[in-house]
Amino acid sequence: EGLLDHKGRLLVAPSYTSIWWFSEGLVSVEKAGKYGFINHAGKEIVKPKYSFANAFFKGLAPVRDEKTYTWGYINHKGRMVIPLRFAIAERFNEHGVAVVTVRPKNWKRRGSLRGLQGLIDTRGKFVAPPKYDAIWYFTEGTAVFEINSKFQTSYCMKCRHTIKMSSQFGYLDAKGREIIKPIYSHAKPFRNGLAQVMLQYKRAYINKRGKTIYIQK
Repeated sequence: EGLLDHKGRLLVAPSYTSIWWFSEGLVSVEKAGKYGFINHAGKEIVKPKYSFANAFFKGLAPVRDEKTYTWGYINHKGRMVIPLRFAIAERFNEHGVAVVTVRPKNWKRRGSLRGLQGLIDTRGKFVAPPKYDAIWYFTEGTAVFEINSKFQTSYCMKCRHTIKMSSQFGYLDAKGREIIKPIYSHAKPFRNGLAQVMLQYKRAYINKRGKTIYIQK
């Protein structure tokens, strides 16, 4: 793959296996199975040397080291500013936080979990400690979190949902505070001030204070 400008002029000759999308003036590129970054002119700002690289946001991009397979964050100059120490690292969002996964020592938990998730700020400091089985994406300043997942599912005929047995869901804000306690067996992101949850196998809607607005009979 290469790059063209809006007039169809060739800026970068087809020399990369893949070119992702531009973010903050840089784009992740793949060459020979390794990832780096180029600018709009096609100049390699970060030479392809990582096993994966995600998009820049808030001045930082998550990258994965090809030797240790751990993740960290680089700045626009390619300098590692948040060290390689995460099992998984997602890109930062508009609130200036990112979901990261940490694998504790002697991690032996069965199932698909690769570790425990938390939230970091752009300095690499935890605003929500890595104690959650999952933290989903933010909508309206909140994110669903999950604890006590045992990877067993049950289909609820009445509510028409596949529910993780023993899982509990609640909500975090962008400062890492548990604004709604994990008392639900299922939860969806907030939309227009309301979120759909499962409470005692009944579909319900709550507001951002955790108050139940409606319960399906």
